[in-house]
Order: sequence, then structure tokens, then C-alpha cells
Amino acid sequence: MPDRRSRDVILAQILDTCREAASKTKIVYACNLNFRNAGLYLASLTKNNLIEKAEGRRTLYKTTETGLETLENFRHLHDLVSELII
Repeated sequence: MPDRRSRDVILAQILDTCREAASKTKIVYACNLNFRNAGLYLASLTKNNLIEKAEGRRTLYKTTETGLETLENFRHLHDLVSELII
């Protein structure tokens, strides 16, 4: 049975996917989520100013500067922790 992803890994995948504006459908498929869970994650990321929602013909999500900094910090920390695990 495969290991479950942690919330922080899922959030990082969403932030990475939204570097270039992405629709909810693209996020669902790229991050292997269902639409309900994707909506919950997107609401949380938007509330915390890590992504911004652009309304138009289609709703698109884009990672903010704060989100990009958070993603880089996550990657750095993940690399450090990975080196510690034997």
C-alpha cells in the first residue's frame, strides 16, 4: 500500500502547479486530488495569501510572491530533512 502524502506536500504541489495560472481542473489532475479536496486546499491557500484567484471567463489560480517564497522554504527544509533520514 503506497504511503499517503502529507498536507504540506499537497500544498507544495498546488503552489508549484499554480506558478503559471492554473484552473481548478488542471490542479486536480496535476496534484491527483478530487474536486472537493482541491476546493478546500485552494480556499486555505487563498485565505493565507499564498495564491490569488483571478476571476474571468474561467477562474484561474496563481501563486503569489509569498507563496513562491513559502514553496522555496518548503523545498529547502524538505531537502534538509531528507538528508537526515537513514
